[in-house]
Amino acid sequence: MLYALEEPDRKAIFIGFDLFKTDFRCACLPLDLSNTLRWLHPAALDQSSLQLAAGQPILLPVAHGISSATVTRRAGAR
Repeated sequence: MLYALEEPDRKAIFIGFDLFKTDFRCACLPLDLSNTLRWLHPAALDQSSLQLAAGQPILLPVAHGISSATVTRRAGAR
């Protein structure tokens, strides 16, 4: 589905499916694209702590005094 090319003078990602005709985008595509863009951009190397694996929780900073939060999925589920 995805192919990463790394050579001494370049990096590339090849996507072998139509992003608009797959349900993959609903599951983990945003996370994969985020990690891919960080891998492609050399300045992202110092931000490797922002890269996540699928299924890994993400910790988000919140303002002082916040005791709960609700995550709403695109489909409306909470």
